[in-house]
Amino acid sequence: MNPLIHAGLLSLAIAAGAAAAHGDEPHGDAPHAPSPAMSTGPRFETATELFEVVGRLDDGALTLWLNRFATGEPVAGAAIELELDTLKALARYRAERGDYLVADAAFVAALATPGQHALVLTVTAGEDADLLDTTVAIAPPPAADAGAAGTPARGRLAGGALLALATAAGLVFVWRRRQSVTRERTV
Repeated sequence: MNPLIHAGLLSLAIAAGAAAAHGDEPHGDAPHAPSPAMSTGPRFETATELFEVVGRLDDGALTLWLNRFATGEPVAGAAIELELDTLKALARYRAERGDYLVADAAFVAALATPGQHALVLTVTAGEDADLLDTTVAIAPPPAADAGAAGTPARGRLAGGALLALATAAGLVFVWRRRQSVTRERTV
C-alpha cells in the first residue's frame, strides 16, 4: 500500500477515535472536580464597617465565613443569628473548619427556593455587634430540554467527522497531485 494512503488512513482513524472518545468535561469554563473550598451552590456576600460575611448554600446547609472588615482576619466563636421573613436560625461555629454552619432544615429550605430573599444577619463578637443585610438570589432550576441533552455529544461527533473528512480530502488532494506529477515524469 502506498505510504501516503497508509498515513492518511491512520490519521483518519486517530481523528475519529478522538472525537468518539471525548468526554463531557468542561474546557476552561469550570474545574474538572470541585475542591472543598469551592462553591457549587449559590453564594452571597455582605459587609459593614465591622464585619464581612460570605455565605454558601449547598447540600442542605448554609455555610458562613465571618471576617473583620478592616483586616480580613477571621472571627472565631461569634454569635450569628439569621432572619429570613418570619424564620430565624442560629449559625454554629465549627472550630475545626473555621466557619459557621446553619443546618436548620426549614430555614435552609426556605432560603433555597427560587427567587430573591432578604436576609438579615445579627453578628455579636466580643464587644462588637452589627446588623448585616443582603439579598440572596436563587435561580430556578434549568428547564429540562430533551432535545438539548445529546447536543454537546452530537456536536463533538460532528466536529470529529468534519476533521476526518477534511483530513481525507487533503490526503486525496495530495495523492492526486503526486499521481499527476508521476504521470508527467513518465511522459
